[in-house]
Amino acid sequence: MSNSLELFLSKKPLYYEKIDYKFFPYIYQKYKNSWILYGKVIHIIGTNGKGTTGKTLSTYLTNMGYKVGHYSSPEFLRYDDIWTINDKFIEKNQLNQTHDILQNILSSDELEKISRFEYTTLMAFKLFENLDFIILEAGLGGEKDATNIPNKSLSVVTTIGLDHQEFLGDTIKDIATTKLNSINNPMVMGFQENKELKQICKQILKSKNIKLNLYDDILTVDEFNKIKNFYSNYPDFLIRNIALAICVIKILGFKIDISHLSNLKFKGRFEKIAPNIIVDVGHNELSAKNIVKNIKKDTIVIFNCFKNKNYQKILDILSTKVNTIYLIDTKDKRVFETDDLKEKIKGFDIKMFEKNFQIDKDKNYLVYGSFVVVKTFLKWWRPQKDLNLCL
Repeated sequence: MSNSLELFLSKKPLYYEKIDYKFFPYIYQKYKNSWILYGKVIHIIGTNGKGTTGKTLSTYLTNMGYKVGHYSSPEFLRYDDIWTINDKFIEKNQLNQTHDILQNILSSDELEKISRFEYTTLMAFKLFENLDFIILEAGLGGEKDATNIPNKSLSVVTTIGLDHQEFLGDTIKDIATTKLNSINNPMVMGFQENKELKQICKQILKSKNIKLNLYDDILTVDEFNKIKNFYSNYPDFLIRNIALAICVIKILGFKIDISHLSNLKFKGRFEKIAPNIIVDVGHNELSAKNIVKNIKKDTIVIFNCFKNKNYQKILDILSTKVNTIYLIDTKDKRVFETDDLKEKIKGFDIKMFEKNFQIDKDKNYLVYGSFVVVKTFLKWWRPQKDLNLCL
């Protein structure tokens, strides 16, 4: 037997400076008879909101009695929390069996070259072969993303903003075009902060003879208000993601029944883990704009971020509600060293905890900056034995 899936993935970096966009289509075509997806593939593209939109869809369709596979990224607390079937994690035995199948299909050179994301995407294709619905969240982009290869029944566009410019382009038009070029089938677009997005999408879809469906044209005011009332304790940006998922349900021809979402939970997305602690895995300007609208004045932010993120703009946005910051050390090479980031933000009008940081029950906290930051905090904040991801 080959090495376990966990060991194999541990040898693959999460992120790459360069990506060979021809490699995965080549692999997929070469071995295309080795994974056949019989269910309807729903492809989710965008900058923010893919995870919550996908989770909502997975929960709703599962509660309708369908067999549903959901592939998201990146991993949060465990290497295997990116795949679920019917909102449950997949047994390690099944994961390793699927891993063994792929190890026997791909050549040694291909196994060496394939990226972590490409491999976990192939895992999703194999794991979800015989399901009714397959929900695939794009990784960085759209048209060149590994998740864009299978035939899709529907494309879902969440909010698009500036992110991953090193791969996708420097302008909102470049980024949106890369993502929207993946659409070759019926689609629905969710809420957009940037009004330019609607026109960009119209132009791209017109050339493909595809109709632009906007989520607020599909949902009636009454339907949206029912969603908003049902989730009155959620911030608006999460309610919009739920509404987008409900649009998909409507487009698929199903009757809307909000009770199918009675057990919906979002892990790490504006999640209140204590009365005074909110954690959010967001890590870009668009996310920060949504977050700052929903936190209390004088919130203390526990923060760090990837070196390729615009920490200045993120902190500029947060500083309207935040006056104190604690820089958390993640031990991750992609994330700033705390001493380095401390020097960079000295000019900000934000007080800094230097050492001996402790949670005060009388103060409010936001843990923010990426999956890595939230995961690092959770390991510190509660005992390891309690660090489980509950869906």
